[in-house]
This record gives sequence, C-alpha cells and structure tokens, in this order.
Amino acid sequence: MANQTPAVVMDNGTGFSKLGFAGNDSPSFVFPTAIATKGPAGGSGGSGSGRPAVANKPSYLTGGAGSGGHLNMKRGTEDLDFFIGDAAIAASQGPGYGLHYPIRHGQIENWDHMERFWSNSIFKYLRVEPEDHYFLLTEPPLNPPENRENTAEIFFESFNCAGMYIAVQAGLEFLHGNGIAHGDFQPGNMLFALNNIDSEPEDVLCQKQDVQAMSVSDTIRRLDGKQDKWAPRYLCVGQPLVRFTSYAEGFTIKLSDMGGAYFFTNPPKKPLVPLGLRAPELILGDGRNNTLDVWSFGCLIFELVTGQPLFCIPGSDFEDDDHILALTERLGPLPDELFKQWKTSSWYFTPERKLYNCQLGGVPQGEQPLLLQQTSMEDLFDQAGPEIDEEEARQVKALIRRILQYDPTKRPSPTEILEDPWMREIQERGSP
Repeated sequence: MANQTPAVVMDNGTGFSKLGFAGNDSPSFVFPTAIATKGPAGGSGGSGSGRPAVANKPSYLTGGAGSGGHLNMKRGTEDLDFFIGDAAIAASQGPGYGLHYPIRHGQIENWDHMERFWSNSIFKYLRVEPEDHYFLLTEPPLNPPENRENTAEIFFESFNCAGMYIAVQAGLEFLHGNGIAHGDFQPGNMLFALNNIDSEPEDVLCQKQDVQAMSVSDTIRRLDGKQDKWAPRYLCVGQPLVRFTSYAEGFTIKLSDMGGAYFFTNPPKKPLVPLGLRAPELILGDGRNNTLDVWSFGCLIFELVTGQPLFCIPGSDFEDDDHILALTERLGPLPDELFKQWKTSSWYFTPERKLYNCQLGGVPQGEQPLLLQQTSMEDLFDQAGPEIDEEEARQVKALIRRILQYDPTKRPSPTEILEDPWMREIQERGSP
C-alpha cells in the first residue's frame, strides 16, 4: 500500500513545522512548533533526558495497552487534552493550559510533547494512516545519533509507519566521481536545498527579536559583573527556513559540512568518522582508501530502513574492541590480514580464532568468560521487522552485504550502488 501512496514530509524546526506530501508544490500546513497542555507553561516542557515512549511502555498513545494500542486511540486525537500549532497558542491565552516548545536550538528536548505533536500532525491535520505511507523527516545538522534512534522508535513502534528514508547517494556519487571523499557521511550532514529567496521582502526574512519566544538571548553580561565593550548586546538563535524549502517531486538533498573532506590523492592520516560508521580498516589499519563513505552509506541503509543502528558503539576505553566484536558478530570473521593487526584479540579469541569471551577488556581475574548470543546482520534486520515485503527485504539485505565487505577493493562504487535494483526502484518511486 505504501508504494502507491505519496510519502509524508515533515520538517519540524525550533520555530515552525511544515507538513505535506511529496509531489505537492507547497506544504499542506505551516504552524508553530508549540504544544499546549493542561497545567502551567514550561518552555521546552521538561528536561528531555528520557527515552521516548515505545509500544511496550505506557505512553499517552498506548495507555499501557501494549503493541497496537495507538491504533485504538489514534482517531480520538480531537478529544485529547492538548493542542498544537496556532491552536496551542490560542489555548494558552485562556485558563488551564500552558504553552511548551518541545524543540530548542534545533534539538528535541521533550520527547513526550514531541510525540504528541507528531500524533496530532499525522492524525488530525494530515489525516493519514501512517502504516500506509513512507515518512521523510528532516533533522538539524548536529543531531546526535540517539535522537535519530528515538525518532525512529516513535515512528516505527508508536505510529507503525511504513518506512523512513532520505535520498543522498547521488551527491556522494558526484563527489567520488571528482576524486573527493566526504569524510563524515552521516544523516546530520544531509540538508534540504533552499529555494531562491532573493525576491523575498526584507520584513519576511527579518528575524523577530523576541526573548520570550527564545529567538534571541537576553542581554549578555559578564560572569564577573564587569563591562565588556566588545561583547554583543545579545545573541540570535538560528531560525529554521521551513517556509523557503520545497518538498515537491524532484526536491534536492545536499551534503553539507565538507570540513572533513579530502582528495583521494591526499587522504588524512586518520579520517574523522562517527564511531558506529567506521570501516574496519579505520580501526585496524591506516584506513586510507576511497571507500570509507561507501561503508558509512551501507551502515546508514540498515539504520534508515530498520530504525536502529547496525553498530551501536558507545565511546569507552574499549570502543575499538567493542566495534570489532560487533563486526565479527554481524558480518562474520575478519580476514587474516586484519585479524593479525588486532593487538587485544587474545582477550576474546583462542589461538584457533574461536570466540570464547565477549567481556570488554578481557576476563577479569577469578571470573568466567562471558559468551553472548551472536546475531548476524540479516537476523538483526529481520528482528527489527521493517514494514517492507519479503522480496524488498531480501534486496535491501543483499545490497548492505554487498557494500559492507572487509576488502575495500570489492565494495561497489556510488555509481554501482545507484544501479542496484533496489536503489533503481526507489528512484522510480520518487519520479513524477
């Protein structure tokens, strides 16, 4: 069903949200990213430090009803005791409702409020069944990986959406075709192109200097109380340009942040790549080849389709060991030339290369080795249960496996990836 319905496009910014459908010339709705709930106002409405509610945890959507609870309640959004957008601002002017802004400085700070905001956006405004649509969401350039994971959990588990995706591979093909590696290929560096704003009047483009709306800071003061003649009077918060962006068919995604880019002929000694997106040769070798972006893209395909990272590697003293163990679990044994460079392999493998311990840092003295169940990439993909049919799942897993090869010379180029049957089908879906 999702293949025959237009993708839902949602751009949630600090100030405004823009909702619509791929193929339309303009968004269906543009309104403030605000929510009014019963009780006092609270700015962002909370610390935002918690994880979002998912289907097996009580939330305003599931009500503790377990899997599928949201389906029983979604058509009752008109009766919920909260408002979003302009209706939220209007409700906050009367008694009993407080106004909250779930996003500040581009980052979601209150996941409960954001989930409610998304729910009303989908069911009350767009009036769609999320299981029948793919969703295309924007994110700020510095969005941390855990925020992407939280968002995916909500859309897949609370809303049961058909899928989430973003198109960036053509930009990577252009860079590699000109002998340039991006060096930091990740969702945070993928941006929607801005429309031409040269003809827009100045009053439309001018940022409102409103401290209460958090678009500018209060007067800046030195901590020691002394006067600083050179300090600015206030700081402006970056504002979203949602009104000047189009999501119609043929929209453009641009790769940003070329600070880590390099020519293939002059690679850095140690490219800077997010931990979970590192190719194995970056961990166990000099890592200088032309396929590091390609490896990152393979990891991102898994994450964008399933809603969870293929390699979730928290920073620690043993992050390299953690990553190598995850590689062998998901993709299979390392080739001999890489395994020989793993200086701490004896903490985990016997001389015959049989896994005997999964405890990072080795087996503590006086304790027994820790063995964990091993899950391949394909099994993890199936366990995630993305809303695609069996044939498409087979195509996606085959492409990921084709990309994530230990031997860099065997990985496909960006051009070859675009020729993959699954990638061609995606391009055809997005064509007019």
